[in-house]
Amino acid sequence: MGEINKRLRLGITPGDLNGVGPEIIFFCYQTNEIFNHHTPVLYLNHYHFKELIKLHQFEMENIHLIEHAKEAKDGKLNVCRVNDKKFDLEIGKSTKETGNFAVAALKQSIQDVMDGHIQNIVTAPIDKHSVQNTDFDFRGHTEFFAKKFEIETYMMLMVSDEMKIGMVTTHIPVNQISESINADLIISKAQMLKQSLEEDFLIKNPKIAVLGLNPHSGDNGLIGKEEQEVLIPVIDQLQNDMHIFGPYGSDGFFGSKNYKNFDGILAMYHDQALIPFKLASFETGVNYTAGLPIVRTSPDHGVAFDLAGKKKADAGSFIHAVFLANTIHHNRLNYFESAKNPLQKSDLKSEKFNLGLPRI
Repeated sequence: MGEINKRLRLGITPGDLNGVGPEIIFFCYQTNEIFNHHTPVLYLNHYHFKELIKLHQFEMENIHLIEHAKEAKDGKLNVCRVNDKKFDLEIGKSTKETGNFAVAALKQSIQDVMDGHIQNIVTAPIDKHSVQNTDFDFRGHTEFFAKKFEIETYMMLMVSDEMKIGMVTTHIPVNQISESINADLIISKAQMLKQSLEEDFLIKNPKIAVLGLNPHSGDNGLIGKEEQEVLIPVIDQLQNDMHIFGPYGSDGFFGSKNYKNFDGILAMYHDQALIPFKLASFETGVNYTAGLPIVRTSPDHGVAFDLAGKKKADAGSFIHAVFLANTIHHNRLNYFESAKNPLQKSDLKSEKFNLGLPRI
């Protein structure tokens, strides 16, 4: 990667232009205080930027239209031209044109990271159907970023004040979950979760809970053998290197609020993690891709075509995604600086931002 700028430059991809992405971005950057922490670079065709501002009835200040990310100015929402393709927007509808544009914005932001013009990326939601093309044959952002950065071990980690929960498997059909889970995969994901908690969130010796795959965590083999044959032996092995416990039955674990006793949680599959997470943190939760060389965050919701253009979308999750990207960026710097100079920085504390902004 190229030389890193001293001030954090944060790439923002707009997701599907017909969804809620543009309006939650505009809402976020209406507040001057947000420019104190980073310099945003929004990847968006200038023509459509002006059209979207008008459609969503936003009066935007501190706008800087640029051709390339290297031209970004501090204290401005820098709108970096992606291409000159003009097409009709149909707010609230899925179209191939907006899907293709979302992919183009993603590709350009990743190239700018690799060239050192920005450091991290926040992604607004995409429509997983309209983005499918020769450049995007993935089930979501997470897999796309991992492929682009040639990363084999990564984790979809959901983050909020309530919990930090990662997944062993993510976007796969339910009937493939059991056959996809094995000892090596669980070990790699547990190690990734521990590493992220330490480096990205500055949690020393994190305490990690592992959820069982089957109801009641298999009930001693009566309702499935995965816990007895895979999970328990792996947890026993990992306890030599980390504070890890389980497997816990998911319903009782969350129902009893036992999750409050742990720094991180390792779930076996997507909905096992996302259902309790969104119940507890839907308006403030953040989707974070652990294991990448950059920080990539995203709001924990989708394109919400049904809410687009109606000023009903809640920008809270996106705002938290922006500030979590800032926080993790600085936490990583502190962590590795501490590793180089342990006597100078022995008591690391995670920096936390709070805008206290209202909903749209």
